[in-house]
Amino acid sequence: MKALSILTLTLFSLTFSFSQNLTPELLWQLGRVSGLGISNDGKNVVYRVSTPNITEDKSSSRLYSIPLTGGQP
Repeated sequence: MKALSILTLTLFSLTFSFSQNLTPELLWQLGRVSGLGISNDGKNVVYRVSTPNITEDKSSSRLYSIPLTGGQP
């Protein structure tokens, strides 16, 4: 019970501190995750992470796959 209380307090304080510092500029720096589907062999989930670049008015994307059983992307 004590661990749960500490975890809850920690999460609350992190959420509060992040909400105070979140700006539109920071949101633009975050990557956007898009699920693309399951690989042809049915063993991996394929997704894309796009990161916008405000000054160039473009975004760059990278594709990732992660095994359905878990593991590193």
